[in-house]
Amino acid sequence: MQGKEGVVLFHFIVRKDGQIDNIEYQKSDEPLFNQEAARVFKLIKYMKPARDHGQIVEQECTLPINFRLTY
Repeated sequence: MQGKEGVVLFHFIVRKDGQIDNIEYQKSDEPLFNQEAARVFKLIKYMKPARDHGQIVEQECTLPINFRLTY
């Protein structure tokens, strides 16, 4: 698998209280990357909510998790 690369994109909403909701993801072509990205994303329980002009707001986010195997 040396030289393999891939990206798994997660799209989600960070609610005003910091909870993560409506998680969707676009899989890469490599099942191993998909499994590891899902495992890592499950570790994220909370994110700091966004602010707009000082007010806490919900925010749609996209988080790419990049993989590159070099060994």
